[in-house]
Amino acid sequence: MELLSGLNGWLVAALGGIVAIAVAYLGGKSRGASREKVEAELRQRKRDAEQAEIIRRSLEERIKADEAVSKLPDGGAAQRLRDEFSRD
Repeated sequence: MELLSGLNGWLVAALGGIVAIAVAYLGGKSRGASREKVEAELRQRKRDAEQAEIIRRSLEERIKADEAVSKLPDGGAAQRLRDEFSRD
């Protein structure tokens, strides 16, 4: 009987250790997944910002081109295309 009571103490201690290791493992895994999710979101936001900048520059270029064409005299755009881009 005395042997059994000593064994119970060791079993409880071993079980407590196993539970502590499992909790630490699962907690670390959860934090790692959360960190990866945040990092992935930050990378996506950076790509979105870069894409928005490309779109902004493209629109700016288009506006400049439209303004340049609108300043040409009547028929000026067509004449310019013929002069600069036709094969002679």
